Amino acid sequence: MPIGGMNLAKKKNWKLMLALQKLTEVKFFRMKK
Repeated sequence: MPIGGMNLAKKKNWKLMLALQKLTEVKFFRMKK
């Protein structure tokens, strides 16, 4: 696997993790309200 492909996968995973984190934060925020 080329290094560029690995970097791209890492970037995609990072964005996915960030999106999941935001989603869970919104869920907790709604539960508090």
